[in-house]
Amino acid sequence: FAAGVLCGAAAWIKSTGIFVVLALAQLLLIRITGGRGSLMRWLPSGLSLFCLLVVGGGLTFETLLLFCAPVLLGGIALTRAVGNERRQGELARFMSFSVGAALALFGGLGLSLWGVGGKWLARGLWELPRMRLEYAALAPPPLEAYALPLLVGSLAVLLLHLAMAGFQRPATRTIVGLGLILGITLLGGSLSGYQGVWLVLRCLPLLLALLIFHRSARAASLGQQAWWVVALWLALSQFPYAHGIYLVYCLPLVWLALDAWAETAPAPASRTVRWSMSAMAVFAAVWVNVGNFRRFGVDFEQRPFGILIPDERVGIRLPGDEGDILLKFLQAVRIAVPEGLPILAFPDAPEVAFLAGRASATRSFYDFFRATEKDQKGYLERHALASLPAIVVNRAPEFSRPISQEEFRELRKTFPFVAQFGKYLLMTRESKASP
Repeated sequence: FAAGVLCGAAAWIKSTGIFVVLALAQLLLIRITGGRGSLMRWLPSGLSLFCLLVVGGGLTFETLLLFCAPVLLGGIALTRAVGNERRQGELARFMSFSVGAALALFGGLGLSLWGVGGKWLARGLWELPRMRLEYAALAPPPLEAYALPLLVGSLAVLLLHLAMAGFQRPATRTIVGLGLILGITLLGGSLSGYQGVWLVLRCLPLLLALLIFHRSARAASLGQQAWWVVALWLALSQFPYAHGIYLVYCLPLVWLALDAWAETAPAPASRTVRWSMSAMAVFAAVWVNVGNFRRFGVDFEQRPFGILIPDERVGIRLPGDEGDILLKFLQAVRIAVPEGLPILAFPDAPEVAFLAGRASATRSFYDFFRATEKDQKGYLERHALASLPAIVVNRAPEFSRPISQEEFRELRKTFPFVAQFGKYLLMTRESKASP
């Protein structure tokens, strides 16, 4: 029951939490129903994949292969492992989990209806995800990019497996494993090597599903099977924006699931998997943990360790020049916008109000959620031309379109004084905030 409540609550904290609910529901249904003819076990898989197909018009073959195929393969593998045996004793466990999850999900639904109303809830649950697919979707790399990295990786793992099976002395196996760790770590020093390792990492959920499918999971405990199914479902969190940071979200669970698989595998295969995962973990510590997350999988860029931007709400580190500009910018915003008044910062600048300690004049993080020109014009008329003392214009929005020259000229009629701070333009009615 407690697990169901926590999983259901996770779905309201971040929508991808629903994958955990569906994953565990599918596992328990498989273990309860038994038999190969039951359709109930496929209900969670079918529901989730149906939603992806309906909402996600931009599904690609790579998306289906890397994100959806692991879920289906894992479900088939667990079905084969359970066989025809019905575990009626787990019906109570399933009902308890379902009741807990339903209480959290429908309780959150009720609170949302009470807090924002049905119109805004429907917009948040349906319209905004569709807009995100249109403006902020990112497909994984094309299939041909994986060929060479997977070939080299497969040869390396094959040689490692032969060594783990052939060498009897633990010291010799340790030397081989350490050699693999050193080799993969050194690969990160070159652009092609760094990108190649990341491409292999993207395939780990699919690899986990193939391993489970290849080797019967009958000997696995409920806990091990839970690791597997949750890890496979969370690979879907990379859809629709398959940036490296979302892969990092699910990889720790994939590693734990691979370790759970290794517990049921023969000794050579177990050693091969664990040494391979150790190599990936060292690679992550050396090249991912200190890298700029915006460049994950593209190239290595040292995470900026500059000056600390002090704030009573948050502390962030930026390179010296950027930090100086941001400090001056936030000081100017606080001067231009007195406490108690909101600040309008757009497009795609939700951080400004937070860092400046001012309320935001809009409830949207990203401006592409107002998709049409008519929406954008009405939005500016409602906010920018009202009684706001100042606005902030982001000249380099991450997703939404920049404002046009015509829009900028219209804004200057109300906010004639403009001060530039890096990518931000602070536009005020009075000149007191100008540098």
